[in-house]
Parts: sequence; structure tokens; C-alpha cells
Amino acid sequence: MKKTVLLLVLVTLLISGNVINILADAVAYDMDPAGYYVYVLTPDGGLNMRSGPGTNYNKVLESPIPDYEKLYIEYTSGNWGYTSYNGTHGWVALVQTTTTPPAPQPAPQQPVEAPVTKPAEPTTPDEPDEVMPIAEPETEQQQNVSETAEPAGATENMQSPLMGQILLIAILVLLVVIIAILLIIIINMKSKK
Repeated sequence: MKKTVLLLVLVTLLISGNVINILADAVAYDMDPAGYYVYVLTPDGGLNMRSGPGTNYNKVLESPIPDYEKLYIEYTSGNWGYTSYNGTHGWVALVQTTTTPPAPQPAPQQPVEAPVTKPAEPTTPDEPDEVMPIAEPETEQQQNVSETAEPAGATENMQSPLMGQILLIAILVLLVVIIAILLIIIINMKSKK
């Protein structure tokens, strides 16, 4: 009887120890609201997205996010930013991004053909010259507004990492309670024999 109780207590401690480690891992990082854009700019041509803010977390995308992609950073944790790419949410290393738009990629060189010229047609003095309207450049204020506006759906997803952590903690606490109830039932059954 004493051996069974001792074994059950040992198993409970082992399980609760693992639960505590999992809980500690789930809330190990602080998340600060961010709300800004970055551009992917890596030395090797792509940025991995992970399930948590660190290289010890699993990758959530099969292939890296290509350079020059614009990402909206919802939260930060240290040097990591929480974002989404093609509908997948995860964490990216901010040291491999820039807030300044990178120079456009050079277009592949193609042979240039000499332009074909045709003789100018004479114009009559009665015909007015056609005037093309000139587009007005955006003001600095209009440019700032368009760069800082949140993407559609960004506010809906801002709580998803926090909600995921809360859900994980609730499930783990429920698991510990169920195990404790099962242990009490087993101990009571053993003590009645």
C-alpha cells in the first residue's frame, strides 16, 4: 500500500514538474505591442518564421520569407517580431529586417534594341498641341498615412499569441486537476481493500 502511494506521489510530482516546465516556457517571453512595418533583408535571401521568439522554436513555414517582403509587426519580444505572412502567424528575427524600404531589386538585363524612328508628320498651325495632365505628387503627410496604416485584419490577430498562451495554460491546469482526481480515486480504492 505504501509503495503504491509513494509511486503515485512520485508520478504526480514528475507530471506536475513537466507541466510547470511547459507553463514556464509558454509565458517565458514578454510581448510588447509594436504596430510598424519592416522589410525582409537577409544575407542569405530569406527569413524563417518560427512558433516562438527564438531559434529554439520550430519553423512554421516550409520555405523562408523572401527578401524585400513587407511585414507588419504586431508584437515584439526582444529582437523578435510577431507577424503574419500568407495567412501564417509567427515570429521573425528583427535583426534580419529593416524599417527603411530597401532599394528596388535590379531588373534582369535584356538586350536593348534601337528605337525605330519614323519621319515626323507636318502639323498645321490650326491644330492645338495636346496637353497631358500632370499627376500631383503625394504630400509627405499622405505618404506617412499610407505607410503607417494597419493592414486589414491586423487588430483581429493582435491577441492571438496571448490567447494561445492563456489557452495552453488552461489546458495544462485542467490536466493537472484531472490527474490529481484520478490519483485520489486510486488511493481511496486501494485503502478500501
